[in-house]
Amino acid sequence: MLRRSLPTIVRHARSLRPARVFSTKLERDIARSITATGPISFAKYMELCLQHPTEGYYAGKNTANTEIVGARGDFVTSPEISQHFGQLIAIWFLSLWQQYPTLPRLRVIELGPGRGTLVGDIVQTFRSIPRIRDKLAAVDLVETSATLADIQKATLTERMAGASDVPIRWWSTFDDVPQSEDFAVVIAHEFFDALPVHLIEKTASGWQEVLVGASPASRSGEDQYLVNSQNLVDSTRFRYVLSGPSLLANKLSTISPRYSTSNIPAGTRIEVSPRGYDLSKKIAQFISSNGEGKPSHGAALFVDYGDARFFSDSVRAFQKHKLVDVFHEPGQTDLTSNVDFALLREAVEGIATVHGLINQATFLGRMGLEMRLKQTLANTTNPADQTRMMKAAGRLVDMGPMGMGRQYQFMGLSTVAAGQEVYPFVQENAELRPAS
Repeated sequence: MLRRSLPTIVRHARSLRPARVFSTKLERDIARSITATGPISFAKYMELCLQHPTEGYYAGKNTANTEIVGARGDFVTSPEISQHFGQLIAIWFLSLWQQYPTLPRLRVIELGPGRGTLVGDIVQTFRSIPRIRDKLAAVDLVETSATLADIQKATLTERMAGASDVPIRWWSTFDDVPQSEDFAVVIAHEFFDALPVHLIEKTASGWQEVLVGASPASRSGEDQYLVNSQNLVDSTRFRYVLSGPSLLANKLSTISPRYSTSNIPAGTRIEVSPRGYDLSKKIAQFISSNGEGKPSHGAALFVDYGDARFFSDSVRAFQKHKLVDVFHEPGQTDLTSNVDFALLREAVEGIATVHGLINQATFLGRMGLEMRLKQTLANTTNPADQTRMMKAAGRLVDMGPMGMGRQYQFMGLSTVAAGQEVYPFVQENAELRPAS
């Protein structure tokens, strides 16, 4: 009788075990990492899913044949719906800029510009006004995706025809953006919602972090990577686990007094974005100083869905305009969470003046959306185009339960004196309540 060697027997045994099927390469890599070194924070998981240099949502998915933004993508943003959105935002920035007698040059900075539609509309609006046309100093875009940067370049090349002397520059992080004496126009539209959030849960023994661990099913069998397999069933490799004592959880009260354990019952889970807190502070410092300790001038506008409170279960994933599980096809779905605007305000107190919170319908309505729409319709002869424009404007200010007009919130920052009202944020500061 022929005897098999031990290595041969081991290899044969392994071949009989069921293979682990992974929906994406990133899911496989994350599962391997967790198996090797232990659970990771949800913030780390979210960061890998969105920003991994080759397999992340913004890096790997956005190829020439696969869109992220738009009807064929995973979501549609307000600038893609109507040009009036960007035009009215541009007018708001100009209303603050013209308060300075010297009328300094303008520099437009956008974080996460997407396809470049919003910054394109803002720049085009600036250049449509004769006395402002020559005031545009530069356009700075904070973008990590080379593919999206190419799309933005094409958009701005078209919108800035005849302005070849205005530099367009790309930066990997906001920290890289140089300061200057120009009036800084900083826009963060649907940017904070994509920043990683930590999940923290109140237990009987205090705060603990909720981590992403490997599910029991992912601990056996050989790895096999199959994409879009017709036989692929729900094979989620991950589950939530509690961390035990956590350094971040213990420091929550230093980030915000709203996280005091005495005010929050056991079993409560909250989503916290330290990165959002830090970035909000950096933007406030940016528009308040030119880097040499001298007074500067500028304004910022944060536009996102959320409220002036923390959230417990707002993290969600989108794919092709549908909600999917947050662990579904990592790297191929958009992960997002509601923004805690109260936390952003706490970060900038004493640095810049805060304006808001008001919802999108209020902001656009007060800034003259109806009047601008009437002017556009008067200059449009095609009935189909007129109908499309009216529907688009209506969608922007829809106040239904899930309508854009209600869900999206506007918060402004500026260097005007504290207490000075800035339109359209009139008598609205009280709405930014420090609620939990």
